[in-house]
Amino acid sequence: MKAILDLDTGIDDALALAYAIAHPDLELIGVTCTYGNVTVPLAVRNTLALLELLGKGDIPVFAGPSPDGFRPSEISSFIHGRNGVGEVLLPPATGQVQSQPAAEFLIQAVHEH
Repeated sequence: MKAILDLDTGIDDALALAYAIAHPDLELIGVTCTYGNVTVPLAVRNTLALLELLGKGDIPVFAGPSPDGFRPSEISSFIHGRNGVGEVLLPPATGQVQSQPAAEFLIQAVHEH
């Protein structure tokens, strides 16, 4: 089954990403990034780094809109750490976010699959 994850990649979404990749019946065709536990740029960075660590750096990552002035809540930062992954230092990703916006990717994926 083909799947797309929409993540604000904090600790919980890092686990969801790992579970999705490990599931034998799922084909992860893309990840879209949003804000919540972290900002969109940090969600993208975390997602790209985690995908590479999990040996799936070829899965495309798409950024969603990033609202001006958004900051994660104090409780979210307490739970997930300021970097979203419990202050674990992830190696810099070599992959890049796709230039296509997340919403366009989702529309395209619906029509193609």
